[in-house]
Amino acid sequence: MKKSILFFLWGIIALSFAFPISAQQNVPNPPQNLHSMFKEQSDGTFDVQLTWNISPVNVAPFPDGFNIYKTTILNGIVSNTLEKQVPAQKGIIQYSFVVKNLTPGTYEFYVTSYLGLAESKPSNTVRLVLTNQEPFITIVSQPPAYAYVGKKYVYKVQAHSNINCPIDVFALEGHPPKGMTISSDGLLEWIPEQTGVYMVTIKVGSSCDNLKPTFQTFKIIVLIDHNDNHPYVRIISQPPTSAVVGEQISYQVIAESNIRCPINYKLVSYELLDNMNEPKIDSETGLFTWTPNKVGQFYIVIIAHLSCDTNVFDHQKFVINVNESNHEQKNCAHVVGTAKFEDDDTPVPFGSVNAWKLDAKDMQTNTVFKTYIKHGSFEFYLPNGTYVFEFNGEQFEHKFFINATRFAEAARIKLECNDDQQNEYPVEVFLKRKTQPLVFNVSGYVKSSKDQTPIPAVVEFIPVEFLFHPDRKLNYGTITNFITKTDSEGNFQILLPNSFTFIAHAIPTKNNQHFRDQYYYLSNSPFLADIIELDGDRNDINFLLDPIEQVENSFTGITIDKDRNPIQSRVIAIMVRPKPGTQTPQPHYSRLVETNENGQFTFTNLPPGEYVLLSIPKDNQYAPGYYKMNDFATLKWKDATIIAVDDVMIQIIYEIKHRNRSGWKGLVCFEGQVIDITKNIKVGDRPECNDIYVDEALVCAIDEYGELIDYCITDANGKFTLESLPSSTFKVVVSKVGYKEYETVVNADYESNYYFNNTIYIMQEVSGVTEENKFTIRQTEHNLIIAFENNIVLNQIVIFDVFGNSYNAKFVAENNLVTVDISNLPSGIYFLQLNNGKQFLSSKFLVVR
Repeated sequence: MKKSILFFLWGIIALSFAFPISAQQNVPNPPQNLHSMFKEQSDGTFDVQLTWNISPVNVAPFPDGFNIYKTTILNGIVSNTLEKQVPAQKGIIQYSFVVKNLTPGTYEFYVTSYLGLAESKPSNTVRLVLTNQEPFITIVSQPPAYAYVGKKYVYKVQAHSNINCPIDVFALEGHPPKGMTISSDGLLEWIPEQTGVYMVTIKVGSSCDNLKPTFQTFKIIVLIDHNDNHPYVRIISQPPTSAVVGEQISYQVIAESNIRCPINYKLVSYELLDNMNEPKIDSETGLFTWTPNKVGQFYIVIIAHLSCDTNVFDHQKFVINVNESNHEQKNCAHVVGTAKFEDDDTPVPFGSVNAWKLDAKDMQTNTVFKTYIKHGSFEFYLPNGTYVFEFNGEQFEHKFFINATRFAEAARIKLECNDDQQNEYPVEVFLKRKTQPLVFNVSGYVKSSKDQTPIPAVVEFIPVEFLFHPDRKLNYGTITNFITKTDSEGNFQILLPNSFTFIAHAIPTKNNQHFRDQYYYLSNSPFLADIIELDGDRNDINFLLDPIEQVENSFTGITIDKDRNPIQSRVIAIMVRPKPGTQTPQPHYSRLVETNENGQFTFTNLPPGEYVLLSIPKDNQYAPGYYKMNDFATLKWKDATIIAVDDVMIQIIYEIKHRNRSGWKGLVCFEGQVIDITKNIKVGDRPECNDIYVDEALVCAIDEYGELIDYCITDANGKFTLESLPSSTFKVVVSKVGYKEYETVVNADYESNYYFNNTIYIMQEVSGVTEENKFTIRQTEHNLIIAFENNIVLNQIVIFDVFGNSYNAKFVAENNLVTVDISNLPSGIYFLQLNNGKQFLSSKFLVVR
């Protein structure tokens, strides 16, 4: 008997090897990505909607249809049934089916494909526990927190119920603001007439008798929008960053404007491969859709513009990484997540999730995977490895899984999957809802530091969280402009929420340009300003503006990216050495200006001397740097081009070109303090005297290829923090004009070296560049004779007249003596500019014939 059974089994095995190819060819493409949603009906039964897709890649034949299998677990008894056969439609890869009238209990569903008599392997299994609940309505939308005088405030109330009843009752309760209305489908509209804080309560209900209404109460803070005379359009939504072949992306582009005119949308650029599906966007609604059919990295540019004025627009650039089908072995761990608010167990409507791969030191550019929370759900397809999950969003506090605020306390999740199957990992996270902000009255004055007279000015309050961390915008949503103006006595007041900390900035009006702008308190730079934290009303935010030194000079410039597109930046002119014979304002005197939206900046009334320019882009994707002529901005001040500033200057536009930052990211943190030890007596490695903090130093983390990973500008106490650094070997560089540069190599990993706190000591030095190039000029009838104290190699000499016309001068250089031919110049005043590739040297001379 045993022999016959063994022979029979071997016979089956032999047959299977005899026909492997034909059997394989008959098995159709299997279903994948099975998802489920259920809804309780008014009679106490449930409807379950199942959705799935098949791969668009022809790895197997297209099926005739699908078998839906149901497993019922009732009173401990398990039964399996074929629920339904759903026919397939040629070329269609997305399918759904609703299983109706299910009684309470526990169910499991899976789906297979069939082609004739051949049946594919099953999809993933979904498990549902259906229980009767009290009927309820939940409001899932959140209202905008701010409104503006004279502009329409719009809020679309969205709600759902756990039973099949219409939600068709929307009403305003209590004492709503004057003029506020709500439509029968939940569209709230209002045009505020004056500033203030307004309480609103909305009632949402149903015409079904057994469904009780629910209520939502919230504050609206009404401000004055001071940008009324500057029309704008802003795209405020976050684009997708990843996609899967064959699965449609739907991205709702959201834009806002201060002009009552419809906004239209269009695609202006996208890079695709041959024979690839093209993305589309609805010109009126802004809905972007795309079903990629090839793997790759694709660049997309979307424009939002006013339909009544196409010159008023905004653009959004983003890159979408398209991966293979989720059943690829490299991404075989399927993480299925739910995100709820911890206070009421309701779904989190929107947010982002980062999956940080901790054991990926050999693949640095792929250590983080990102997805989005949509209506309380999220999912990943990840390769084998150990992960930490991080959650960011506008409506909840930043958090690491399970319940940690820092990486060091986060749970490390190990994901594994076999070669021939995909494993599912459920992740349930509860997030702390952000509380409604309290609003406080903040006031002060703007006056002259000389005689205390009032100065008409605009006072802006800049949220620190967005100023120094623009890549964290998702955690704060749309940040409004907190701006006010002084009255005739120089006083101002403004309502501010305590959801941010602020830097205050006073800017004199155009009629008062003989005073310099100022940051609170008495600072010329936002990096050195006091940070204002609100725990009550404040009446002491005062400004004492200094008069501008009247030096009739100026120069202009522009900040650009590698493709010569303008970028917005903060540009600091830092004095390296004063002009001989003039009074030094202070050691390494500096002046900060901001570019306009076209990247243009202007410096006026600078004390004569030699300067370098440090540019810090507002967009975090660009690296900062010092201006270097005909090259990218450099991270080291000694490599910068020196600009000579005199009483009168040649009008040249200085172009500061910025590199893109490295794409590396991680969870390593390097922070510390930079201290000046020039005048300190040292014993060992530590100074004995009191610490002298080095402010506005540029601290950079640089990878092995010389690209910038992260940077920081030290504050008034010399403190800095470099975040999101990768687990790798990188270099930390500190550069400050007038100091010897500091470098150290850091070996970081996620096991023991993921947090560093270092004190960095640097020493002052005299600039060799400026000391080497002292020169004197002697003039004859036909020549200028320039004598340098040391040898110098000149690349170019240019002569400008007072109208800005240039003349390439002939010159002969021998050692430290240069002879310039001026025999063809007519009478007049001229400016001489010498260029050695490192700096501009300039002087003025007169020709009389």
